[in-house]
Amino acid sequence: MGKISDNRKVAIDYLKNSLGYSTEAKQQEVRLESINLYSENSEFATNTCPLCDSILDVAMQTIQNINQSLNNIKNDLKFTNEESPRIQAYIETVEGSYHEIESELKIIEKSITALYVEDEKAKTLRDLNIRRGKVIERISLFLERIDTDLETEDIVSKIENLRFRIKELENKIDSDNGERKTTVNFK
Repeated sequence: MGKISDNRKVAIDYLKNSLGYSTEAKQQEVRLESINLYSENSEFATNTCPLCDSILDVAMQTIQNINQSLNNIKNDLKFTNEESPRIQAYIETVEGSYHEIESELKIIEKSITALYVEDEKAKTLRDLNIRRGKVIERISLFLERIDTDLETEDIVSKIENLRFRIKELENKIDSDNGERKTTVNFK
C-alpha cells in the first residue's frame, strides 16, 4: 500500500508541477508575443529588428535566442497538454488501486478483530474447563478418601443392625404409647 500511495503522490505532484509549468510558460509566451518579438512564420531573422522590422547591419543573436526559447516553450506546452490527460488517467488508476487495497485492508482488520474475539472466547472456555477439571479432581480425591475397604457384607450387616434397632425403638414407643393410653383411660 505504501508503494501505491507513493506512486499516487508522485503522479499528483507531477501533474501539479506540469500544470504550474504550463501556466508559467503560457504567461511567458503571452509576454513575448505581446512585444512582437516572435512571429511563427519568421525564420529567426537575426538581421531584422523585431520592433521596427528594419534591417540591421549586425545580426543580433539575442533575438534568435528569444525566438528559439519561445518556440521551445510552445513545444513544451504542446507536450504538457498532450501528457496531462494520460497522467490524470494514471492517477485515477492508482487511486482506484489505492481504494481497493484500502477496502481489503479494512476487511483484513475486521477479520483480525474477529480472531481476537474468538481467541478471548477460547481462553474463557479453556479457563472454565480448567476450573471444571479442578472440581472433578477434588470430587475424585474426596471419593478416594472414603473408606472403600468396607465390604458389602459389613454394610449389609450394619443395615440389618440398624433395622433391628429401629424396630426395637418403634416397639418401645408403641409400648410407651399403650401404657399412656391405659393410664389415661383409668383416670
